[in-house]
Amino acid sequence: MTQAIIRIFTTGLPRNLKRAAALAAVTVAAMTGCSQDSGPADDAATVEQPVASDLSGQAPELTLEAIIAARSEEARARDKWRHPRETLEFFGLQPDHFVVEMMPGDAMWYTDVIAPYVAERGRFGAIAYPTSMYLAFLTNPSEERVARIHSWRDRFPGELTAKVDLAQPPLAFEYGDIPQDVIGQVDMVLMLRELHNYNRVSEENTYLQDTLKDTFDMLKPGGVVGVVQHRAPEEAEGPDGDGSYGYMKQSQVIEVFQAAGFMLEESSEINANPNDNPETEARSEGVVGIVWRLPPTYYYGEKDRAIFEAVGETDRMTLRFRKPAE
Repeated sequence: MTQAIIRIFTTGLPRNLKRAAALAAVTVAAMTGCSQDSGPADDAATVEQPVASDLSGQAPELTLEAIIAARSEEARARDKWRHPRETLEFFGLQPDHFVVEMMPGDAMWYTDVIAPYVAERGRFGAIAYPTSMYLAFLTNPSEERVARIHSWRDRFPGELTAKVDLAQPPLAFEYGDIPQDVIGQVDMVLMLRELHNYNRVSEENTYLQDTLKDTFDMLKPGGVVGVVQHRAPEEAEGPDGDGSYGYMKQSQVIEVFQAAGFMLEESSEINANPNDNPETEARSEGVVGIVWRLPPTYYYGEKDRAIFEAVGETDRMTLRFRKPAE
């Protein structure tokens, strides 16, 4: 319903008026109780103060609460596991930040929150794995998948601007090829459930170390890296904890970031899930404890689906690292 209201408010308006009209639409939706698209009761809390107060005469900024509430019911269904508002607030995201998100994916689940939040005063960039690494960990990718990987840098900006009206054009680049005008300019880099793939390629490479160096160089002094990652128990061995199944040990993540020059500023249990215990789970024979067994992927289809639904999404570490200020 919210999206329909926004279309009514903004159709035919020039770009400089669309944002203010969209803000009014979100406010109307919140006041009339339509912002939640008739979602489940536990997701249907009334949106309070959806638009930040602004007495300067300029259009007010969207709050994270308003943006999150205005998304589709399908997107909001993941909020109880991913806690987007709490997570982004923990990282310290601000509307005037230049933020770079690693591997936003075709669904742009987090992008649909971050990009509108920085649309007016900040800037949004997306960064992908090095193409060579991406192709190395995929198993027999289709020609279409390979073509999409190679075309991503050209496709992404247009796909995002078709969804979000940004004051500055979005950027798309990959690790190993950082634009010079980005170096030292970024306020925040977000790595959301993507680090494990670095451990799914040969141990003889330096992809992860190179990625963290690029990240360090991109950031302003004092800039932040926000990490959310599927978490393995510290006692996990082999593929259960080395990233092969999607899980990594928190100590391993902290160690590699500190070796790259970052300071661990704070950790949080915002995205913890004590029900995720792949080592003790009563799964069927042949069903492996990979992260993709759980929702929303359900890699094994209907097999053990009830067990996985009861678990929910994975247990996750949430870490805030900072580049030292000069």
